[in-house]
Amino acid sequence: MSDAQTGSAGGMVIAIRGRNEQITHFEAYGLGYYALLQNGQRLDFVRVESFQPPIANFDDYCSYLFVEAPSGFFILRQRIVENKLYPWELRLEIEAREPAHFFRLMCRRAAELLDLAESLGLEP
Repeated sequence: MSDAQTGSAGGMVIAIRGRNEQITHFEAYGLGYYALLQNGQRLDFVRVESFQPPIANFDDYCSYLFVEAPSGFFILRQRIVENKLYPWELRLEIEAREPAHFFRLMCRRAAELLDLAESLGLEP
């Protein structure tokens, strides 16, 4: 797991760690929602925001979820190639400077987190 320190994204991000873990399935229970990772870890969702960066090639692109969990903030990615959906993956873990306000402030700007991760070599 690579780790990059940064003060970018409006100074709200302390660190971004690259992750590459497949999600085996999503589960809803009562008022909750979570994802199970291939390694058996459960990622409980507090809040989720989907986002779609501009698509350059409609035959090969990715969709994203920005997730707040009790354990932190994450970006999940699903690749779509020629209308075939690939499994969701946990791609990034984000350490926020002000966790109590981070999701609210960044949910509409989550694509900036991808740009930041790309500039650090964490996300192609």
